Amino acid sequence: MDERRAAEAQREAAEQPAADRVAELEQQLADARERAKALGARPKRTTTSDRDQDREIRDWAKANDIPINDRGLIPGRIRDQYNDAHAA
Repeated sequence: MDERRAAEAQREAAEQPAADRVAELEQQLADARERAKALGARPKRTTTSDRDQDREIRDWAKANDIPINDRGLIPGRIRDQYNDAHAA
């Protein structure tokens, strides 16, 4: 019986640092959420002008035989190529 209690006490002692770390991380997450909320952090919404420019970039890429998807995020390298080609 004493061996069982000793083993249980040893297991609990080993688990305590992990439990402390979980509590610390949960507090950090809660703090980060509060800071984001205070800053008014929200996902950027796509505007009509963004969609128009995306359409222009896609059309330009296709005309220049650059593979690009019809939907989704435009890769930064393609945006850079478009901007370089249209820099005046």
